[in-house]
Amino acid sequence: MSSESKVKKQAEHGLVVLSATYGGPDVEGRMNVTEFLRSKVVNGRLRIKVTNNFFGRDPVPGIVKVLVITYTLDGEEHTKMIPETWNLILPDEESVKEVVDVASEGVVEGAADAAAIERRVAAAVAKVQQGHSETKTATRTQSS
Repeated sequence: MSSESKVKKQAEHGLVVLSATYGGPDVEGRMNVTEFLRSKVVNGRLRIKVTNNFFGRDPVPGIVKVLVITYTLDGEEHTKMIPETWNLILPDEESVKEVVDVASEGVVEGAADAAAIERRVAAAVAKVQQGHSETKTATRTQSS
């Protein structure tokens, strides 16, 4: 099935992946995973755990990665950033962890500018790295 026919079939079910990248905060540190994620949409649903293993490789070793996905759902465009190790469930349900919804924060409206997305990705990566650091500190403190 061609990519175009796959997208048309997905549109019938309400969910279409427009674009997706996975990697670090810099454009050079991301890989295009649009077609891969399109192939994972089944019956209008996408359920994944964002990990290096899922995407087949680590595009930037030693850096916390983020999936940035732009999609339409029932004709509305959304962009989300999902940190590495978190779950993505579309259409939205109660996720295991909070997902940063860029569109709801007013950063992305219609056609987003790349600089705004870059800033949001960098902020999300910093937030996740801070959380990982706090978790390691808490674990060390408990085990002492």
